[in-house]
Amino acid sequence: MTRFAWVLNLAADDELASLPQGSDSGHAQRRVPKAAVRARMAERVAELALLVAGGVLIGVGRDAEAKGLRGRAFCPTPTALEQLSVAGAVVPAAPSPHVLARANHRLFCAELGQTLDAALWIEDEASLRAAFESRVVPSGGEWVLKHPHGYVGRLRHKTRELDLRTKSFAFRCFSEARGLQLEPWVDRRGDYAIHGYVASGGHVTLGSPTLQVCDANGVWQKTARAHDLSPEEARVLLDEGQRVAESLREIGYFGPFGVDAFRYSDATRTRFNRRCEVNARYTMGWAIGMGGSRPDLSDD
Repeated sequence: MTRFAWVLNLAADDELASLPQGSDSGHAQRRVPKAAVRARMAERVAELALLVAGGVLIGVGRDAEAKGLRGRAFCPTPTALEQLSVAGAVVPAAPSPHVLARANHRLFCAELGQTLDAALWIEDEASLRAAFESRVVPSGGEWVLKHPHGYVGRLRHKTRELDLRTKSFAFRCFSEARGLQLEPWVDRRGDYAIHGYVASGGHVTLGSPTLQVCDANGVWQKTARAHDLSPEEARVLLDEGQRVAESLREIGYFGPFGVDAFRYSDATRTRFNRRCEVNARYTMGWAIGMGGSRPDLSDD
């Protein structure tokens, strides 16, 4: 089996957030994850053994073994591709930094259409104030504000009112990333995902639905094949995966991706939110969702 050299830049969203909007430059002032974040990411590397399939990991003292191997990255940011090059690996083709940043920005997901009642994309204080004053969320309910490049439960703020802390978080989102995703906080009863791959030539391969085990803060713990979805939920999730793949292809993205979804309960019934997040990169559960299908290892 062909060995690959891997850069597992699990905090890639921090770099994507620092790339200049609308630019393909890879020389932006890149945001370096805090030490605590890097430490948490390092702990997750061992859980990606199925993804790397015996490959050489760059940055853990084995870089010399990467020379001449075909390279792959958790997310092919400019820094990740540079790491592959310095190690002597064959740098793979990748979407431009602009396309990569756009595909992983929450606005891309929002533009596909909001899938949760009362959810909104917000770009200014007036719109945020109007949303809170609308009282669409039932009395006692909470809103969650999500930064466009938040990940693993980071960079989000849960609140019942538009207080100073909420405004401060919102202004950060407006200044750093041109907006935020505003959603009602709901009672989740199961987290799921569909994974896939858009080949450089445009062909789409989808995996099987997965169950995502997350903690109370929404941080991923493990992935398994989903066996508790109803036939209708599974169909909706697969359809959404195909739709997202086609939209990614339209903006020039190619590579691995994942679409997160969840089952939840409202005041009257159990419902299924077919898309809450799009990840245009590998995910912790990508290899499990794809099973034995690895189009990513032959697309060069």
